[in-house]
Amino acid sequence: MQLHFTTSETSAGYTITAKVTLINRDLMIVVTGGDFDHIGAITTIASNMQLQTIRFPSHDGRLHQDHYISERIASGLKEILPGNCVVSAGVHVNQISKHQIAAAVPMAVQLARRIKDWLQHQPLPTVQPQYYQGAQHPQ
Repeated sequence: MQLHFTTSETSAGYTITAKVTLINRDLMIVVTGGDFDHIGAITTIASNMQLQTIRFPSHDGRLHQDHYISERIASGLKEILPGNCVVSAGVHVNQISKHQIAAAVPMAVQLARRIKDWLQHQPLPTVQPQYYQGAQHPQ
C-alpha cells in the first residue's frame, strides 16, 4: 500500500515543498525548494530510535545546512510515527539572506504539522509482515 501527499509553505520569497509517501507503515519525505533542488541531508527516525542525520558536502566543499529542515520535520513527527521515517532535504536559495535563512525552520515546522495531520487521517495496514519463528529458516 502506498499513499501520497504533497504540501508547500512559502515565506521570505521562496517555497519549500514536502512530497510524502506512506509505504505501508513507513514514511518517505522528500523536501525541496528555493532555486535549486538537491539532496543536502538525510534524516532517519522511528518512534523507538534516536534521530540520525547524514549531511552531504555542497559544491563549494562545505556541508549542506539542510539538516535544520530535515531534523525539524522528523522530530515533529516522531510521536505519531507508525513505522520508520526517512526525510531527505535539499533547499537552495541563490544569494540567500539572513531573513530567508531564519524563515526555513518555521516553514519546516508548518510542513511537519500538515504532514502529521494528514498522517493521522490515513488508514494503516492491519496485516503485518511474517517472519520465520524459532528454528525455521528459508528452504
